[in-house]
Amino acid sequence: MKIRLTASGGQTATLDLVPPVSFSSLQEVIHRELGIVPESQHIRHGFPPRVLKLSPNDAVPLHHGDKVSVEDTSKSADSKPPSSLSQKKAEPSSGFGASSSAYKTFDDVSWPQDEVPSSNPYDLSMSAV
Repeated sequence: MKIRLTASGGQTATLDLVPPVSFSSLQEVIHRELGIVPESQHIRHGFPPRVLKLSPNDAVPLHHGDKVSVEDTSKSADSKPPSSLSQKKAEPSSGFGASSSAYKTFDDVSWPQDEVPSSNPYDLSMSAV
């Protein structure tokens, strides 16, 4: 039976197994193909993916064409989040209309002389004053 295998690091492999396959032999094949030691393998199969929790001699409930995903738990425990994802302390903004704000107030905008807006906030016309 052929099994499609994907690892959390993006590696893929197609395994050609002869049933019945024990859990420990599946782990050894994964180790040989992807280099992930059995102690660090977190194996999932099915849809939605479910974790395989079997004893070493138990037969693996896989069929021809099944997809199996493996997470290398040794890498996920040791990895640190990228610096772009690290949490930064939020700084309080200086409020609306402040000079450091990304937004400009009505008085900060330099208007062309013929398009000076009315002082009436409800006047939507762009007539000259």
